[in-house]
Amino acid sequence: MATLTIRDIPEELLQKLERSARRNERAVDAEAVVWLSRESGLGSDTREPDERPDPWLQIARQTRKSMPNVRIGDNEELNRLKREGRL
Repeated sequence: MATLTIRDIPEELLQKLERSARRNERAVDAEAVVWLSRESGLGSDTREPDERPDPWLQIARQTRKSMPNVRIGDNEELNRLKREGRL
């Protein structure tokens, strides 16, 4: 596989790439390849990373809707329950 070096990347663009890489649990160079693939039309998903639905979030929302009578605590309560060994 070929190697590409990119110089003088605008700081704002680099920060956006780094955020996207963290969100998608990829290395920055791997995320850059995904972006290039998407822009070239070779990628499978042409939407911006922020526009793609997170499948786990969709499952969580569907699950929550299916259990309207179940109360889900906030972070503080969940952390307290973990400390108490109840979760």
